[in-house]
Amino acid sequence: MANLWRTTYDLVPTWESVLATIDRQAGVAVHSGSPGGWNDPDMLQVGNGTLTADESRAHFSVWAVLNAPLFAGTDPAKLSGTDLATLGNAEAIAVDQDFAGSQGRQLDAGPGYQVWGKPLSDGGFAVVLLNTGSTTATVSASIPGSWNVRDLWAHREAGAAVSASLRPHAAALLKLTPR
Repeated sequence: MANLWRTTYDLVPTWESVLATIDRQAGVAVHSGSPGGWNDPDMLQVGNGTLTADESRAHFSVWAVLNAPLFAGTDPAKLSGTDLATLGNAEAIAVDQDFAGSQGRQLDAGPGYQVWGKPLSDGGFAVVLLNTGSTTATVSASIPGSWNVRDLWAHREAGAAVSASLRPHAAALLKLTPR
């Protein structure tokens, strides 16, 4: 049983190892909550291994919605400007640190995509649209209610649709605010 929970990170992290960790989180989300029930999917691998900028943002996006500890397992002196921008995105960090303390849940999944979300303390909702496939795809979510949508990576308002065209292994991190 001990090997079931062993991390899949190799010495050099890959998209496959990060995605395997993300996939495991769907099954353990029911165990999170206060007091004493906080899941930890492991440290961030932004800036390590073979992750692309899109993969690193996707990784960070899911960790933020999971309320995961944002421990970067990398040498800060070796980070690129893109990696520093990913790790320092104040809007994404705010999703992770939201004081509602609600761990995100997988809301939908299918071949080539996953949708994760969690309620926020201000009455809003955070959503990750994740393209797990190898081609560009549009990923959408149906979240009940009427929302103003903000793209937290682009730092701009994105209308009312909870949808994004995403390159392979990319994610959109969206904050939904009630209209």
